[in-house]
Amino acid sequence: MSAHALTSPVPPAPPALRLHPLRRLVPSEFFCVLYGVELRDVLEKVESGDFYPAFNLSTNAKGYRRRIHLWRGVVETYAPGRPMPKFELDRVIAGVLPPLGVADPSKATVRASDLCMRWSCTRPRPMMLVRACELREVGKHDLARESPRISRDSIVAFMRRRAL
Repeated sequence: MSAHALTSPVPPAPPALRLHPLRRLVPSEFFCVLYGVELRDVLEKVESGDFYPAFNLSTNAKGYRRRIHLWRGVVETYAPGRPMPKFELDRVIAGVLPPLGVADPSKATVRASDLCMRWSCTRPRPMMLVRACELREVGKHDLARESPRISRDSIVAFMRRRAL
């Protein structure tokens, strides 16, 4: 890094977001690393509605131990000092989930492993949310060979409840 970069009052431009295109939600910590900002500043912007929509993917709806994930569009359009556009929640949720196709929405399911990829979360997270009765598992699965199926309706309802 050059001496000018260290002493310049203007921070360098952030690097390009290089995530797999299926990663639709980004952990707030990733945003902090990408843009070099403090987590408390990101959380303030989430609470004020500047980074709408963001989602709390924790088993706790409120409190200290929240897992805040920002929608990828918020991360990609962020520019320091510029106001953020507002995004429509239902369109964001539809873009986060796999395409519905011709399936009946009330019977459609999403594999937990696909949800992990799209939400950028660890494998146990969807099942933790199932055990907390935040998401609904559909059918039975072989723990050794299959990813659980999660009701699409329960995912949509969860994301609406947890939008910040």
